[in-house]
Amino acid sequence: MSKTFTYFILFLMLLFSYCSDLFSPDKDDNIPVVNLIENSSEFDSLEIRIDAFSIDTAYVKGKTIYLDILYTGGCKEHDFNLYITGPIIKTNPPGCDIYLSHDSRMDSCTKEISTILKYDLSPLDKYDEDKLILFIHTYDSEILQSIFYEK
Repeated sequence: MSKTFTYFILFLMLLFSYCSDLFSPDKDDNIPVVNLIENSSEFDSLEIRIDAFSIDTAYVKGKTIYLDILYTGGCKEHDFNLYITGPIIKTNPPGCDIYLSHDSRMDSCTKEISTILKYDLSPLDKYDEDKLILFIHTYDSEILQSIFYEK
């Protein structure tokens, strides 16, 4: 009886350990990496789509930025890309501009869609600063939000 109970406990421990790895939000090897463009004139030359969207919330956890966004569509897959342009802005703490692009692929549907986008911010580790302010923009707008990133 004691052996059966021990095996049962071991089975449960293995099961819960597997499930916690499976459902852990930070265990995602498919998170796209932010596009780090150090020359802002190079960024200006890109043909970036800027279809409408809004950012509800933005936060950083570890080296990942999470953007809770809202947009309209529903008939086609939409593309989002995150760009960081240099150089570092001389604020206290230093900052950098982040631009989120949105390509709706001419989706004419009007369903409101809410989703959370995730991007790996590890390219920012090349900078010497331990803490950065991330100024989040759309391609041609003022700052939508600003958040902190710490190494």
